[in-house]
Amino acid sequence: MSRCVSIIVAFGIAGILVGCGLQPDSAPRDIQPADLPSPRDLTSVSGPSTGERAKIFMLTVTNDAATSVLAPVRRELEATTTARMTALLDGLTADEQAAGQLRSAIPPETRVLQADVRTSGLALIDLSKEFVAVSDQVLTEALAQVVFTVTELTGVSRVQVLIDGLPHESPRGDGTRTSGPLTTFDFPNLNPSSQPEYPVIPSPTVPETIAAPASPVPPVTA
Repeated sequence: MSRCVSIIVAFGIAGILVGCGLQPDSAPRDIQPADLPSPRDLTSVSGPSTGERAKIFMLTVTNDAATSVLAPVRRELEATTTARMTALLDGLTADEQAAGQLRSAIPPETRVLQADVRTSGLALIDLSKEFVAVSDQVLTEALAQVVFTVTELTGVSRVQVLIDGLPHESPRGDGTRTSGPLTTFDFPNLNPSSQPEYPVIPSPTVPETIAAPASPVPPVTA
């Protein structure tokens, strides 16, 4: 029985050696460096893809064909701020353009100068000056595309948009302007959700009304 096992093991080792490019010998010997396979002959195995089906936001038109709203589309992207912004600035795919249902308000000449995440959920997005060379209405839509796209990243809730490295007064959805960070709540009219989860506004405090004491009931006389 042990002899059969030895024979099987010997054949197994010989098969491994042949698979590695080494020829079995009739007697044991040292393996010479020249007999080893070259590293160039080895096939490297790459790790799993780090891409994910991420959402970026374009614009579409509501049923009344008067007001645009944001529309999420999927792209295979790495989970980085730069990857999201690059895909957003690349615009629509050929199929999306052919369908004619989507558009982007971001000027095609816009370039990403910097895109990273800072502390406390703040993303810093530095764009070239072409981004703001549009009307306030178009800029509001473009800003909403950026903010909704970047806040899809885990942990990001605010977006500071810079233009050529400097703060810029940007319009919000209600027409006011700010040079500070923006959130998705600054663009309620462009939110793609029909029922966005906006922060709950506390009800005004109603002062408690204290009822006057009841008048004593006069005794009934016979």
